[in-house]
Amino acid sequence: MCSPLSQVNMLPWGGAVARVTDADTPMTRRDAAWVFHPFAVWASPDDDDANIGWARRSSADMRAFATGGVYLNFIGDEGADRVRAAYGEKNYARLTAVKAAYDPANVFHRNQNIKPESPP
Repeated sequence: MCSPLSQVNMLPWGGAVARVTDADTPMTRRDAAWVFHPFAVWASPDDDDANIGWARRSSADMRAFATGGVYLNFIGDEGADRVRAAYGEKNYARLTAVKAAYDPANVFHRNQNIKPESPP
């Protein structure tokens, strides 16, 4: 059971989004027809387990239909592997090089962080 404040967002994707290649922008796997996002919202800490569980089960239920892509605006703190999955290995490597050139101290590290590449 989830809170009545919770939402399930399904956004049509494809179209112009899918016509852009992995080389054109960092985000990969643009071939999905839809983006799915369970958005759990609740007021009481007593309901944490129920609502977090609902969001995780919703995501698990949809996994069979997923492309494996990640839309970073719709994830929380899920770790570096999920951020890397959104970009793919090649694009992620390019982004770490850019980060090393323009933000080597990783000042801008909030949200879905890309760590600067380590010097050789």
